[in-house]
Amino acid sequence: LANQRCTPLKLVDMYKYAVDFNNSEQRLRNAQFLYRELPIRIAQRAVDLLTLPHGLSDAEPIQQIAHVYLRYLQRVTSMKEPQTVEDEE
Repeated sequence: LANQRCTPLKLVDMYKYAVDFNNSEQRLRNAQFLYRELPIRIAQRAVDLLTLPHGLSDAEPIQQIAHVYLRYLQRVTSMKEPQTVEDEE
């Protein structure tokens, strides 16, 4: 997962897609986007922490944070992709 490219996203794009929160179809598309993107981004952050230079990655606090990311990754990847508006809710 960490080797996959994540979708480039600007803050203005995030706002544009979130502005109409009452649109259930847009919320479903947002949930599907997050379903695909979050595992990649979480995995990349974990790898970043575990590969810090100068022995920083061996520091206990860094290891703890990296393992928190890995636990999040397990939780996120164990969920099924939302296919309907009801799944998103």
